[in-house]
Amino acid sequence: MNNHLKEGHNGIDPIDEINALVDFKIKPILIPSSTIKKLEMYPHGAGGIGDVWKCSMSTASGMHPVAVKIIRTPQSDDKELLYRAGRRIRQEAYVWIQLSHDYILPFEGIIDDLGSLPALVSLWMENGSLNEYLKHNFPQLSDWRKSGLIQQVAAGLSYLHGKDVVHGDLTGTNILIDDSGNIRIADFSLSMLVAESGNLTFGSLHSGNTRWIAPEFVKLPDDSDEPQLPLKPTKTGDIYSFGCIMLQLFNIPLHPSACGGYGDVWKCDLKKDGNVVKVAAKAIRRQGASDEDALKKALKRGKRELEVWLKLRHDHVLPLYGVAHEFGPGTTVMVCPWLENGTVTSFIASRCDLGTRHRLQLISDVADGLRYLHSQSIVHGDLTGVGLIQAVHANILVCAQGMAHLADFGLSIILEEHDMVSYSVTGAARWAAPELFTDEAPGDFLSLQSDMYSFGSIMFQILSGVIPYHKLLRNNQVIGAIIKGGKPPRPEDPQTQISDLHWNFIQECWLPIERRYSRPSANDAYDFLQYECGLIFESTMLLL
Repeated sequence: MNNHLKEGHNGIDPIDEINALVDFKIKPILIPSSTIKKLEMYPHGAGGIGDVWKCSMSTASGMHPVAVKIIRTPQSDDKELLYRAGRRIRQEAYVWIQLSHDYILPFEGIIDDLGSLPALVSLWMENGSLNEYLKHNFPQLSDWRKSGLIQQVAAGLSYLHGKDVVHGDLTGTNILIDDSGNIRIADFSLSMLVAESGNLTFGSLHSGNTRWIAPEFVKLPDDSDEPQLPLKPTKTGDIYSFGCIMLQLFNIPLHPSACGGYGDVWKCDLKKDGNVVKVAAKAIRRQGASDEDALKKALKRGKRELEVWLKLRHDHVLPLYGVAHEFGPGTTVMVCPWLENGTVTSFIASRCDLGTRHRLQLISDVADGLRYLHSQSIVHGDLTGVGLIQAVHANILVCAQGMAHLADFGLSIILEEHDMVSYSVTGAARWAAPELFTDEAPGDFLSLQSDMYSFGSIMFQILSGVIPYHKLLRNNQVIGAIIKGGKPPRPEDPQTQISDLHWNFIQECWLPIERRYSRPSANDAYDFLQYECGLIFESTMLLL
């Protein structure tokens, strides 16, 4: 291990300096950051507390791809926040370092100077997660192959339970596929040794894992004043999740593809003119809707979305094919094309070589769709870019040709028919205009101007590759920053720099909504972006 160590401050072993903050129970190998090089401009994936980067690591035998998990610490001077994050790292490393099995992702060590807290290093799995693997390979997988994968998951889980370890977050995202096509169980941030856990608990329910989580861990708020503590992960909870993995491998569609505040989106097949095409079916959620007022609001929002969507015909607006009745008991669904490239966020994150011209063209597509809506006196009302850490709000989608399309008109309004529509901020806070958070007029009401503020946030995200306020993890932190007048800072990373001209336009979109200020219109945005795309095209032609 000595060849991995270097001198810390005042001659102190750097692993001991880290121990003072993270307090590792078992010292992991310290990997010099000089041996690590990022291979992509943006994180390959993001979770609730950290980002995973694809990197290369230099060793005596050559360069090897590795995954580096860096914990986000937006307020590095907040000792309490650092302690809680350090506790999660310590627990994950303590469990992980004791595991060695063919179907468990091996732990390589830590890097101590990529942030305020240690980063965790593991082997890179080129085939990605089980979710990604099934997305690209499912039609070719035989039942024998699927059974083999299930047996490998079972063997890995049996090994964990034999070591008295509860995984706590067994999902299609946390099961990886190595270069040989074998399973590697990963992500032990919620794992614990049962015999040593004591009163230790973690919040097992988080965005992204609800499809696999056992029902006993889904606790909704009750009417009591007692605080609702997180439950301790259990082996039986792992077994429930294993059953969901089995269902996933055999493609039994028990869950929708995405869930929003009032509806679910299902991936379906539509038989049309003798052909079968993939479509998305958006259904208002009735099951379990015990709150009659909430159900009425959901139905009203669905009715408004259908009324708006029926009027729209544009190249950069997702088309509505129609509606289907009796999709479920008493359920009518809205049917539209299924776009395999997904959200604009997932599209740019999966293409690290995406050039500035293509990014500007995506933004121009959004501006074109938005200017069409505004020409029809329609306010979109929920223009968001969807972060990787979010499961829903898929409001800008990318088709197979790489073009952006506006979608999700659940909050959209027709100005002539609605003088004022109240707006409630949910997961869209990062993109929302600040006037929507105030109690004074014209705050709390949607407008063409509020759409343009959100457009500026979309432009920021597509050019920088990060969501607005990406260092703030919780929605209430974002809202607090907005109320205080905060704006997303200009990226400092040379690889994600935004040009002065583009940054100035974003700032114009973010102007406060007062009489002496005027945000650009959607027409202004489209003309500006068309001009910018043209300049890049001309300069490219000159180089040929």
